[in-house]
Amino acid sequence: MLTCTFTRYVFSQQHDVDSLEQLLNSAKNDTNQVKILNQITYKYLHAPTSDYEKGLSFAERAKNLSEKLVYEKGLVEAYQNLGTIYGYFGIYDKAFKNFLNAVEISEKTKDSIMILNSYQNLSWAYSSLTGDYEKALQIDYKIAKIILRSVDSNKIVNSYWGIGSTYTDICKDAIKKGDSITANSTYGEAITYDSMALYISEKLKERQNIAFFSIA
Repeated sequence: MLTCTFTRYVFSQQHDVDSLEQLLNSAKNDTNQVKILNQITYKYLHAPTSDYEKGLSFAERAKNLSEKLVYEKGLVEAYQNLGTIYGYFGIYDKAFKNFLNAVEISEKTKDSIMILNSYQNLSWAYSSLTGDYEKALQIDYKIAKIILRSVDSNKIVNSYWGIGSTYTDICKDAIKKGDSITANSTYGEAITYDSMALYISEKLKERQNIAFFSIA
């Protein structure tokens, strides 16, 4: 039953890619084509049978066309995809270059969602690619400030506490099994998410105190 379900899912993913490629063949060299190229790239990166080589080809096309059209949103997404691809290939200098390019362009647009996504990818790169949790945590604090200005912070706090708790459980289990590699990596993740939740919680309390005294 599980095999059949997985097979249907893979078939569905491939069907999506085929449909997008058909749209691409008839699309003009405009922002819509960039969107399709980025969507195809995303499908290749996140499908059960990932194909990073094909993803790279479409991501490069999305980047080049975005630059030609001066389409910043499409360019940011292309850079993020390229960062993920080069990270998978183990070419970390190119991965970070692309992630940093995405951050730089996002900052110029002042689009909070684009900025948030770009910093989240950069944080992931420092945490997962190089294990530099200190650098990742610095970026996570920037992310927290963006979240406080743009979305429901209480939901984010609960989400981060939950993720941190999960990583803590994984870490404890790894310690019991003597798996030091997993224990070390998940401990770093737990600290990152718990610190983020604590930081946002404290900021929320400050806001509530300010509101209280203002009313009083």
